[in-house]
Amino acid sequence: MSDAAVPEAPVSTEPQVAAGENGESAA
Repeated sequence: MSDAAVPEAPVSTEPQVAAGENGESAA
């Protein structure tokens, strides 16, 4: 769901990067 907020990782290829920007993805 956070993919929309993360244009850099639309395919969620890098969960670590997405989690670093959002912080909630990791949780």
